Amino acid sequence: MLNKALYLTLTAVMIMGLLGNAIGDPVQGDLPASDTNEGWPTTRQGTSELGDPPVGNYDILINGYIEAYARVDVWDNWINFDWMDPTAGEYLVPVPRYAFTNYGAGDGVGVYGTPAEVANDAGASQRVLYEVDGSTDDFDLAGLRIQTNARLDLRIAHDGWMTRVDETGAPFLGVDTRRGDGGFYQLRNQYKVNFKGRFLQFVGNDDPAIDDAGVQYVSPTTNIATDYNTWTNWSNAVVIATEDGWLEPDNFGNDPWTGLAALTPDCDPATVSDRMQFIDVVVERGQAQGEGGSMGDPKAGTAEAAELWMTHRVNRRGLQDVQGNYRSDVFVGLTYRESDDQWNPEIMD
Repeated sequence: MLNKALYLTLTAVMIMGLLGNAIGDPVQGDLPASDTNEGWPTTRQGTSELGDPPVGNYDILINGYIEAYARVDVWDNWINFDWMDPTAGEYLVPVPRYAFTNYGAGDGVGVYGTPAEVANDAGASQRVLYEVDGSTDDFDLAGLRIQTNARLDLRIAHDGWMTRVDETGAPFLGVDTRRGDGGFYQLRNQYKVNFKGRFLQFVGNDDPAIDDAGVQYVSPTTNIATDYNTWTNWSNAVVIATEDGWLEPDNFGNDPWTGLAALTPDCDPATVSDRMQFIDVVVERGQAQGEGGSMGDPKAGTAEAAELWMTHRVNRRGLQDVQGNYRSDVFVGLTYRESDDQWNPEIMD
């Protein structure tokens, strides 16, 4: 069954180089004419003075260059809801169905699945388990770990609600005649995000500027500012399975249930969340694996790798949700934001 996919696109070649530049070949100067330092050589390399100074100034320039480098590790590019109980939920009282892992008897499904889902799924899935910031192993997550010495532009783009597809994942061409817009059959999915590390607010290609500290990005799930070695949490209660913090993945499309231009209050208002199609942030430079800083002293010099994790749920309406496969895609793009050309200083004779 096809559900969610997370794709990572790297649009730059990411390699690190360390180059040391010699300042020309050594220059053998003339010996002084006497012990009084008279007659020092007039041919010198790198000196800031010209002529014949009374003392010998020989300036040596030392320079080097570190190329932009980033490494990205991706966990699980498929958030899977697996088999869903066809009768779970009602139109006016939807039931949230979490994307949970099902690895081993009674792990997660007994808490977040209906008895029918437990009977159908028990022992069937062989998914890798992730425990991320109190998520427990019950939830299916997708995530990125980013190590970088340069600032990166990060864009997360949701393509919309989960929409019915055929068994190959191609769009199902039938339309839902109950909808006001005659659109496709869709499910109302929501997502949460959890950040670790410092991310900056993206204003424009030059804002924050290369030499500007920028403004720390605030997680739309919990309203907690991102910072070094710090999680922004899954909810106000830290855990995933709460009503707060869910985001709607569609800013511009119509309601997946009615086809109207906006979500209508035909369900618990607590489940009507902020609509956020895109997340644009800047990944702060200088975050990498290694000996990290403590939570009480998270300095930039000890910043651990930056991380971003996501999970989803579906608000189920029972038999109002039409049978079939459903999918939605989330695209993640990373590009280098800043670059410095290598400086090759002019050699002085």
